Amino acid sequence: MSKVGSVRPKIDSPDLDLLRAFEPVVRYTRGESFLPMPVETYVRSAARFREHRGSADRVLRDAGTLAFASLLEPAETAGRDYLSVAASKDTDDLAALFRGDARQAVGFQHRGSRLARVGYTARLIDALFAISLLARGRVPGSLARRAVERYREMAATDERHPYYGRVVRTATWTALQYWFFYAFNDWRSGFNGANDHEADWEQIMVYLDRDAEGNAVPIWAAYAQHDLHGRDLRRRWDDDAQLDLVDDHPVVYAGAGSHASYFRPGEYMAQQELRFPSALRRGINAVARLMNGTQSTGAEQVLGIAFVDYARGDGVVIGRGSERSWDPVLLDESQEWVAGYSGLWGLSVRDPFQGEDAPAGPMFNRDATVRLSWADPIAFAELDSEPPPSQEVSLLRARAEATAARQAELAATIPTFERELAATGAAGRGVSLSAADLADSTAGHDRLGLELIDRHLERETNSLRLADLRRRIAAAEAGERPAPQAHLRRIPAPRAPGVDRAGVIVELWAAVSTGLLLLALVVALILAPRFGLVAAASVIALFVLVEAILRKRVVDLVVAWVRLLAIVGAAILVVRFWQLGVIAIAVGAGLFVLRENVAELVSAARSKGDA
Repeated sequence: MSKVGSVRPKIDSPDLDLLRAFEPVVRYTRGESFLPMPVETYVRSAARFREHRGSADRVLRDAGTLAFASLLEPAETAGRDYLSVAASKDTDDLAALFRGDARQAVGFQHRGSRLARVGYTARLIDALFAISLLARGRVPGSLARRAVERYREMAATDERHPYYGRVVRTATWTALQYWFFYAFNDWRSGFNGANDHEADWEQIMVYLDRDAEGNAVPIWAAYAQHDLHGRDLRRRWDDDAQLDLVDDHPVVYAGAGSHASYFRPGEYMAQQELRFPSALRRGINAVARLMNGTQSTGAEQVLGIAFVDYARGDGVVIGRGSERSWDPVLLDESQEWVAGYSGLWGLSVRDPFQGEDAPAGPMFNRDATVRLSWADPIAFAELDSEPPPSQEVSLLRARAEATAARQAELAATIPTFERELAATGAAGRGVSLSAADLADSTAGHDRLGLELIDRHLERETNSLRLADLRRRIAAAEAGERPAPQAHLRRIPAPRAPGVDRAGVIVELWAAVSTGLLLLALVVALILAPRFGLVAAASVIALFVLVEAILRKRVVDLVVAWVRLLAIVGAAILVVRFWQLGVIAIAVGAGLFVLRENVAELVSAARSKGDA
């Protein structure tokens, strides 16, 4: 990708000029059904509803009667409003939705089973997730087909691809926000992902500094994704390994159906990022090795979910150098709907986990609170403590001076606290004080002691902070910069399409094994209820063995089982002969203490002799 930028605008240029200078290039996966569309086209085709708990939702405005002015109407009663295009369609002929015109993911190839990429534990989580959809609010499959049909109707009348841009200027950074609106998220029904929901708002950001001539200089790009937050959302502009550019335009690889934004093309496995104590993590790893028939695994793999986000970038492209171009819309005071409508853009199915509920607009969360990315886009990417290069030295010096001044204040006040604490302690020991005076004195002594401890800790912390600030100032003055990825805690690693292809037999086994395992456990417990635990363990062992044979991991499985049997055997011996164990430990401890005490006595005798 080209890394050569054209002439950059001034940092104080009109907002639209800045947005156009650094607008992204978005690459979609082949088979993507929904592309960015104008919100006014969606609104004209939508109906407005009001949620009602325990009864049918009320239609506030029928499809075809809604306009932006209607979105500003205040709520009449309690409840959440939502818009829906797909739900407002006449449903007399649902069968027509399943014909060719409403097909999803046209031209998409999976190139490998998602379930074959993970072991039994992840497949079990996947099965539980699928079962949970029966009890949760769920977008019907017919609605997804209807959305495809309606989107194609709308796109035929308006082929524009807008982004909704906003510029936020602060004392340090200038943030460019690019919002994309989609009629539907069909990740689940189109690409076997985690969820479906009508309407979808996605965003990326570019953070600008200025050079000596006042020109805008892009420093960071931040992409919204499923499970990343803060600093992990951003990549530095000069990070060739993680950020593709077409001139000064960052390249976004959009997830198929989900529209999540990725920096690198490929296929991403969804992960459940949970932290465990080391002892528990080792136990989880041992179980995973046993279940998956492998010696190398981790807690994050155990809780990995078998959902793939396909961000291949081999489909439609919008932006610089492509056949499709952006039609930007500036989000300013003229767009009253942004702040005036806090309801959902799309159908509300009352999913308690919100995965299948439609999103709110750019400004709001689903609960009508303001999004952090809107209220403070600098803090959203954890740039509030990261000064831009043009101000780095001056801001770091200001922080260093403030820290040094505080250190001087602490150096002056700590001795005073020490004297007061000593005086309070001496007074507290006086025998002539009454019980009440003694209690007050003791309380004052404790308070002063705690305050003195706080000041000592603050002084030590400030010493470390001051040393770090001086190091950073020296590096900035010398023109040194940290490595482009030094700020990252986690870098998602995509896989190339088809690299995880495991073969037809393995993929078929992965698809049917979890269901067959659950059924086999039920049958075993029915046929041999007296030996339930043994029967269940035997069934699980058989399925794990078949898995290991198909994946050619029999040796790994045997090693894992040998280790497990050794642990179980050791545990049995401890339980069976615990008295002997206690005796052995006591004898060993007694001999050790005896040896240490005698050695100390001999050493003391030798010292006297030498004297």
